[in-house]
Amino acid sequence: MTSDTPSSAPGGPPPGGDLLATSQAGPAAVRGGVLRVGGYLVAAAFSVVSAALLFRHLGVGDAGRYVTITTLVIVFTGLTEAGLWGVAVRELSAPPDKRREELMRDLMGLRIALSAVAALGAVAFAAAAGYGSPLVLGTLVFGVGTVLGSLQLMLSAALAAKLRYGWMTAMDLVRQLVTVALIVAFVLLDGELLSFLAISVPAALAALVPTVVLVRGDMPMMPRFERAVWVDLLREVLPFAAATAVAVSYFRVALVLMSLIASEQQTGYFSASFRVIEVLLLVPALIVGSALPIFARAAADDPDRLRFGVQRVLDTTVILGVLVSLGVFVGAPAIIDIVAGSSFEPAANVLRVQSIGLLAAFVSTVWTFALLSLGRYRAILVLTSVPLLLNVALTAALAPSEGATGAAIATAVGESVLAIAGGVVLMRAMSPRRISVTPVIRALAVGLPCAALALVDGVSSIALAVASGALFLVAIWAVRGIPPNLLADVRGGGGTR
Repeated sequence: MTSDTPSSAPGGPPPGGDLLATSQAGPAAVRGGVLRVGGYLVAAAFSVVSAALLFRHLGVGDAGRYVTITTLVIVFTGLTEAGLWGVAVRELSAPPDKRREELMRDLMGLRIALSAVAALGAVAFAAAAGYGSPLVLGTLVFGVGTVLGSLQLMLSAALAAKLRYGWMTAMDLVRQLVTVALIVAFVLLDGELLSFLAISVPAALAALVPTVVLVRGDMPMMPRFERAVWVDLLREVLPFAAATAVAVSYFRVALVLMSLIASEQQTGYFSASFRVIEVLLLVPALIVGSALPIFARAAADDPDRLRFGVQRVLDTTVILGVLVSLGVFVGAPAIIDIVAGSSFEPAANVLRVQSIGLLAAFVSTVWTFALLSLGRYRAILVLTSVPLLLNVALTAALAPSEGATGAAIATAVGESVLAIAGGVVLMRAMSPRRISVTPVIRALAVGLPCAALALVDGVSSIALAVASGALFLVAIWAVRGIPPNLLADVRGGGGTR
């Protein structure tokens, strides 16, 4: 995925333990990315089982309400997230300075305050939109869990900056497994909608408590609540904060709009498709995010290393993106049947459309993290704002007549625009050091014919999805599209060009 240029220090970590300064950082990031994705997929497999139980238990109407409420809170959280986790990782990955501890205290205090504002904002919106008292209460309860989850994520920046991805993966698994266990329990107890929304609180606490223990020596435990400092800090990161809010809200805005302008049934179909996409959208963030500390260090003192690292990440991410999107596109009918049941059958075509946007997200995530490492906050803001506006306009235009499919088209178009424009902006930012888009073009050319297996009748769509993925891997290997040092990096033998 990524590795270091010859300018990196050889061998293992120096006496000070600065792994990011060595040639072992790249392989460590690759292994960390593989570990995080692997752990996430294990948790997702359990989540699929719980989602299947949840959707069948709640039915189309309450399932739509459940996804709408959780999405609403996440949208408000995204609007106030301010990109603080990325900023914290970037600062913790840079060479240490005297202001780091105070900055981390300020970031943590600001994160707590903004999360609380987000939760209250979501509750106010739910009340103003006429969702009814039970759903407003559910929004509040889910919001409390989100505040606790935001604090845990902020603390985990100290783990990411030291490439301690094993512990980050463990915390993710703990949170997900607690969520799944409680969903299963409440289904067996015939729980109502509110009980499922309340699961976010114990799940967040299960990850927060051990994270505090792990980062005590690397992250200050006492947040600072200084409004004057916050104003200066927000002024510095405001463009990236707005860009992060847009990115988090992007797919979810379409769902919220659907709940207001489309039928309950169409909203339910879109929510089933969105539930699948929501899970998979984290995969590129986990992969590329594992390389962010290396990007940040290289951006500070080694532009050639940065270009090399971004290219290696792109080479790997686009292959995985095509592989995942192919599986979703070809296997959509079976996926929807497993996740939501036969009553959601029309959602399969919605999912196929959204799989196009999912592929674009794999590419755009690389551009976004590279620009973050360069501190190009305003560029990221512009890049994410235009597709969001396009998404809102297209959803408003298409959803009333085309329903869930229209909203899916809107998200796919917007994400594709972001992937193309992001590449152009990064090329200019890194000029004269250019990133080659040949891997993207090659992977698309090889993957497109494999998608034709979706047209085959009389064969299980899961079997066809597996066949399309295998065909793609064979074809991409035949055209020498797999990065030559990828397996060496996974085993820990990489580290140089």
